[in-house]
Amino acid sequence: MTRNLHLELIFTSCVAVVFAAHAEDKKEPHPYKTAKVGDWIEYNVTDIKSGKTFESHFKLTVKEKYENEIVFARDENYGKRKMPTGEEHIELNKPYRQDGDGESWSYEVKAEKDEKITVGGKEYACKMKEMTIYTSAPGADPMTRKVWVCKDVALDGIVKSVTVNGKDTKTRELISSGHGK
Repeated sequence: MTRNLHLELIFTSCVAVVFAAHAEDKKEPHPYKTAKVGDWIEYNVTDIKSGKTFESHFKLTVKEKYENEIVFARDENYGKRKMPTGEEHIELNKPYRQDGDGESWSYEVKAEKDEKITVGGKEYACKMKEMTIYTSAPGADPMTRKVWVCKDVALDGIVKSVTVNGKDTKTRELISSGHGK
């Protein structure tokens, strides 16, 4: 897989998870609207595709913030390979309803409950949402996703997500998050 496709897949997963976790209540503001320069969130990702396991790590840090746009600095590693630092621009005045390819997503929440989970040796009080996600891609099967969101975690609040797409599974777990520089 090419470097750009890897980067796009990780960012697409982030966008799709944030959309699915936050878009249910149309009155809820954009998840990054209250972010400040220097806020960060860092994850480990385990991606199992066609029976092969790929490990990656990424950190998003708010680099710039404007009224209708946020700019993230993106640091990533695939296995032991460090990728060049990149940038992601997200418009804050539009609903968070599309992935990086412009492919439309819709979802149906199957379950929602308060749940405590432990990630990285730390316990978080979360809101867990289990959902089915549908994409407009021709021939694409629905995906299932569980997302654990904690209001005490910076930026989008995601502590963990598990996405199952056919035989493929992607698990993202929080390493750290914080506010300011």
